[in-house]
Amino acid sequence: EALMQGICLDPSSASYTCSLTLHRDSGDEYPVDIRAYSCGNTVPADSVTLQGVRAVFREGAGNYGGEAVCTVEMQDGVISAALLSGVYTVQLSAEGYLDSYTEIEVLEHAAAGDAYLMPALGEGQTGILLTWEGGETDLDLTLFTPYRAESGDMAHIGGAVAGDAHGNMLVADNSSGYEMMLLETGTQGIYKVYVNDYTDSLAGKYDSDALRRLNVHIYIYDSDGLAAAYTPPVGQNGVVWEVAEISGRNVTPSQRLYTNIS
Repeated sequence: EALMQGICLDPSSASYTCSLTLHRDSGDEYPVDIRAYSCGNTVPADSVTLQGVRAVFREGAGNYGGEAVCTVEMQDGVISAALLSGVYTVQLSAEGYLDSYTEIEVLEHAAAGDAYLMPALGEGQTGILLTWEGGETDLDLTLFTPYRAESGDMAHIGGAVAGDAHGNMLVADNSSGYEMMLLETGTQGIYKVYVNDYTDSLAGKYDSDALRRLNVHIYIYDSDGLAAAYTPPVGQNGVVWEVAEISGRNVTPSQRLYTNIS
């Protein structure tokens, strides 16, 4: 018996695909260690971990407000727990940061992971956090803004364009498993969020399955906290993931994968 959290159904569509992972119910608990970092750092995740972080573990993916399995206070820079095999949503709290989230899968052995906390945001600000597992693949956040580009249509942030004159910026750009953008979405206009599989795009492997294989997540925050969270579409390949559109506080999912990067 399984409860699936946060499912939004489009009534214009008649078919849906979801993925389920079954875990052995042996009754045994396994050690779990999580290190927490600020995703506002401009350096990779090997920087100093945050201190004073409190973690709430909830059973299941996308479970942001259900009953807690356990609550853990960080000790010596590490959040440590003992959990049954399964998938857990972890809520992390620290002074000066929004309540932030990550997911961890516990198999029948010890588990470890990294978590990234979103710094507190001001009114009209939006933070976008991209996380993935697998250092051999470099993923990139790309944002199209409401503003006019010098050539073409919409201006963009990402890659070689780290920011613009309107306060939109790529804060953390690396291949260490996370990237972060900070947007000024208080002004009128639509922002379009994309993720690019840079490694496979460069290699010409446009039908790569990396985006759905690397445990990829997008978390979108505003000044009140978590506004939306997405994973790539199930059962599709591609190197460009069109995630969502942001207009003020409204976030509308797109959820398309492309093999044609042009």
